[in-house]
Amino acid sequence: MRIPRDKDRMLWVVLLFVAIVAIGFFIPVSIQQWSGVIIKGGLFLLILVGAYVLLQNLDRVGFSSSKKQEVGEISNTAHVLQSISPTGEWKGFSQAFHWFVLEYLSMLRGALVASYAGYFLRKNESVLVLQSGVDEHGRNDYQGQIHNGTLVQEVIHEKQPVLKGNLDTRPVMDGFADSEIQSFIGVPLRWDDDVLGVLAFGSRTEDCFGEEDVAFLKQAGSILTHIMSVFRRGLRWETDQQVLEIHLEMEKALRQAEDETSALIAFVESIKKLFPFDRVTLSLREGDEGVIHQVYGQIDQLDRGTRFSLDEGLNGWVMKRNAPLLIPDMEKGNYARPRYYQGEDTRHGFRCFLGVPLGRGSQAWGCLSLESKNVEQYGEKGKEMLFTLLIHLEAVLERIYSTSTKSQSNISINRTI
Repeated sequence: MRIPRDKDRMLWVVLLFVAIVAIGFFIPVSIQQWSGVIIKGGLFLLILVGAYVLLQNLDRVGFSSSKKQEVGEISNTAHVLQSISPTGEWKGFSQAFHWFVLEYLSMLRGALVASYAGYFLRKNESVLVLQSGVDEHGRNDYQGQIHNGTLVQEVIHEKQPVLKGNLDTRPVMDGFADSEIQSFIGVPLRWDDDVLGVLAFGSRTEDCFGEEDVAFLKQAGSILTHIMSVFRRGLRWETDQQVLEIHLEMEKALRQAEDETSALIAFVESIKKLFPFDRVTLSLREGDEGVIHQVYGQIDQLDRGTRFSLDEGLNGWVMKRNAPLLIPDMEKGNYARPRYYQGEDTRHGFRCFLGVPLGRGSQAWGCLSLESKNVEQYGEKGKEMLFTLLIHLEAVLERIYSTSTKSQSNISINRTI
């Protein structure tokens, strides 16, 4: 008989743990009844036991370092979750994790007898966002950006737990409207040497929290960060599967494209599932100039046929240097970056720019750019994904342009004859 290895046992723990999370996600019970409290409480205890086992063994055992094995493990997890859904519908790791965090916050809030509980994550070096929050009335739709000078930001800056027992100024709990508090406790969510966010609680009562609560929350925060890593693996697997599906759909749709317009539409309709945008532009290079050939979305004054220098705007930069370009915020600083040429109308409202060159040789013959009115809409991972997906569009456009050139040559020859 085969003796299970440590990694095998850990995998089953992960599967059981996430399965319990999914069961709680789909069970329609009310916490207003004793049966609901018992069921939810039992599931919560099972989750804590599983999380504790993970916390004690992840560093020693870990997941497979092989990408192939990692994808296989997550694939098996997703299959189990799908099979236990009453409706057979799996809504994804993101929604399951959001549900878990709300349940986790509710239980911790009750254990600490706090008025408010919040789960905060760092969006970047300067921006902190309340991802999920619950209050004493059961409301759980609290979200929003946190500004500097607040108690939660103090936890980030200090990188240590912050405990306040008597807040004379009665500040508002970060991210919660109309929520004056007199006690506050917050612990950083750490992963290695990085602080990912904050787990914070506020109370309307003076001296509600003590040092023993700090120790308890540090352990609770450590469990949460490990659970985050498990769900993150699931999200990566889901993204990989979605990109694969888009690859197949795009290849099929582009196979039927007969001209530039239909090719771009097929491509854009496919990537909309991954890249939110307000404008997509296809520009081609003609000597030292660029020409807008296709526009999908907001047009403004820069429509098809617009010519621009390769030395002035972002699209020209992409074609001239034959390199992808990501600008998280075009308005950051004192200089508004032009997209096409100096002096263009800057009242378009776009903030984030992502441009990728077209062309397999040393020189780009075109550029596809995405623009969004949201700051930091795209990241480095998105830039890599778009660069990969463009291979299909690039090949089809080269075929279309080659066919069009031959047709024009034949017409000229016939006219000459």
